[in-house]
Amino acid sequence: MLAAQIIVALVALVFVAWPFIGRRQDASADTALEQVEQIRREANIALYREQQELLEEQKASGEIEQQEYQQRLNELGQLLIDNTQTVSAAASANSSRGLWLLPILALGLFVAVWVSYRHYGAELDLEITAKLDSLEGRNGAEMGQLEDLIKERLRRNPESAYFWNLLAQRALGRGEFATAAEYFGSALEWASEDGWLHAQHAQALFFAAQRQFTDAVNLALDRAYGLAPNDQTVLGLKGVQAFEMAEYATAIAYWQRAQAGLDSSGPGWQALQSGIERSRQLAQQEDPSVGLSGDSATVSIELALTLDAGLELFPGQRIFVAIVEAGGRPMPIAARVFSAQALPPLITITASDQLSPARSLSDVDELMISVRLSATGSATPSSGDKVVRSQPFKLVDGTAQLSLNLAP
Repeated sequence: MLAAQIIVALVALVFVAWPFIGRRQDASADTALEQVEQIRREANIALYREQQELLEEQKASGEIEQQEYQQRLNELGQLLIDNTQTVSAAASANSSRGLWLLPILALGLFVAVWVSYRHYGAELDLEITAKLDSLEGRNGAEMGQLEDLIKERLRRNPESAYFWNLLAQRALGRGEFATAAEYFGSALEWASEDGWLHAQHAQALFFAAQRQFTDAVNLALDRAYGLAPNDQTVLGLKGVQAFEMAEYATAIAYWQRAQAGLDSSGPGWQALQSGIERSRQLAQQEDPSVGLSGDSATVSIELALTLDAGLELFPGQRIFVAIVEAGGRPMPIAARVFSAQALPPLITITASDQLSPARSLSDVDELMISVRLSATGSATPSSGDKVVRSQPFKLVDGTAQLSLNLAP
C-alpha cells in the first residue's frame, strides 16, 4: 500500500514541480533576461557619461568649482554602481523566484496523499477482503481481528452499507439483536432503497423487542414490505404479525407466499407449514364453516414424477410443482418446491399446500398439474426451463394418482 501512495505522490509531484523546472530549463527565457539586463547596464553607463560631460562643461565655463565638480562626479559614480547592482539583483531574484517553495510543496503533497489515502483509499478494504478470503471456519480470534478491522475502516469512512452489514451479521451470530439493529440502521443510511436490508433491520428490531411488534418494528416492516413485498423474511414477519392479530387467513396467505421460494423438504418450509397448520386449526375453532382444515384430510393428489436420463442437472436447480384449474386462471391453487437433486419418488399434494384459503382443490371441477425444472433455480420462469403438464383430471373421492416424465 505504501508503494501505491508513493507512486501517486510522485506523479502529482511532476505536475507541481513542472512550472519551476520548466522556467529554469527555458533557454530562450534566460537569453531574453540577459539581453534586458545588458541593455539596462549600457543605458546606465551612457547616462553616466552624459552627466559627466555636462559637469565638465560647467567646470570649464566656471559655473562650478573644482571641489563641487569632484563631489558631483563621485555622487554620479556611486549612482551608477547602485543602479548596476540593483539590475543584477533583480535578475538573480527573478531567475530563482519561488524555488524555495518547491521542497515545501513536495513535503505537503506527500503528507496530503498519505492522509487522503488512509481516509478515502481502499487500504483497509483490501486487508479486510484478504482476511475474509483466508478465514478458516469461525476461529474466535480471527473473527475478532476482522471485526476490529471493519470498525476501524468505518471509523475512517462510514460510507459502506456492505461493512455495516458485516458487523450486523456478526452481532446477530452472538445474539446481540439490539446492536445488530443499530448496525443495520447505519447500513440503511447508505443504501436506503435496499429492501433486503430493510427486512433484516425489521427482523433484528423484532428480536431485540422480545418478539413484540413495537412502533419501530412496524415502521421498519412496512418500509421493507413496500420495497421487497416478496422477500421471505418480510413475508414471514407479516405472517406472524397477522397471526398475533388473529387474522389467520391473512397469516396463511403471507406464509404460503414465503414458501413459494423454498424447498418443501427444508426446515424453513416446514417451519412455515407448521404455522399454516396452526392457523388453520385456530380459524376452524373460531368459525367451523371456514373449512380450512377439513380438506387436508380428504384431498390427496399423488404424482409419480421421473426425470429423463438425458436431463443435465446442476447444483441449485429446483423443481416447481403447481396444480391449476384446467382451462381457468393460471394462478396455482396449490404448489410445492423440491430440490432437483433430492426429488422424492412420490409427491403428495394435499389441501395444506393450497396457496389461498379462498381457493380450494376440492371446489374445482377439473385440475391440471404443471411441473417446471428451473434452469436458474428461481421461482420466476426463464427461457431455459423444462416444463411438462398433465392432462386435465378430476378428483374422485378427493384423490387422484398421476405420473409424469420430465424430458429434455
